[in-house]
Amino acid sequence: MARELRLLVCPTDCTQCSRSALALAVDLDQRGFIHDAISTALHNRFLYRRDMANGSVVVLGIPIPSTNPVFLAIIGVHVLFGLAAVITGAAAMLSKKGRGRHSKFGTIYFWCLFGVFVTMSALSFMRWAENYHLFILGALSFASALFGRTAIQRRWHRWPRLHLTGMGASYIFMLTAFYVDNGKNLPLWRELPQIAFWFLPSVVGVPLILYALRRHPLVLELSRSLPSAS
Repeated sequence: MARELRLLVCPTDCTQCSRSALALAVDLDQRGFIHDAISTALHNRFLYRRDMANGSVVVLGIPIPSTNPVFLAIIGVHVLFGLAAVITGAAAMLSKKGRGRHSKFGTIYFWCLFGVFVTMSALSFMRWAENYHLFILGALSFASALFGRTAIQRRWHRWPRLHLTGMGASYIFMLTAFYVDNGKNLPLWRELPQIAFWFLPSVVGVPLILYALRRHPLVLELSRSLPSAS
């Protein structure tokens, strides 16, 4: 940095100017000027900043409505569980059904969703007036997954339909909660009305579930076997 400073002061790069520029660079570094400038640019523009006026923290452009360290720690765990649930849930849906990758990804998804529900419950209780609707969506999501998981474990009547419906509904409820809470801060989504965050995941997900209920091999096989069994 000293060289850049001295070239700005004196293009001929003379000895006296070099010493002055070096002293200036050392002084700026000792004052923490360079470090503070870089930190401010990163934190304010890209990664993290505090909004003291609203008592919130902004991370990656998404406001978190609290500066409480416990709240922020739970948010961190919640985000990790949420990302894992989204990825493993999609992997389970796209994998060949049956024992193997589908069941493994499905099991991981279920327990990640349980983590999402537990952390969301804690966050909702800490800010109940603002977050009670997210608790309801989280409860519906985990209850649907539990229903779908129990249906296949206990082989209830028409269990493929029940399992598919329950797990699919749990994914829709999970995405709905995410977009209701964060859609207004996301690119493109922020242009939509608030009501769209409540219904768009269902508009996309419900037709896919209905299509799978009509085309899934296990569902079709069970439907063919029922008349002969009766």
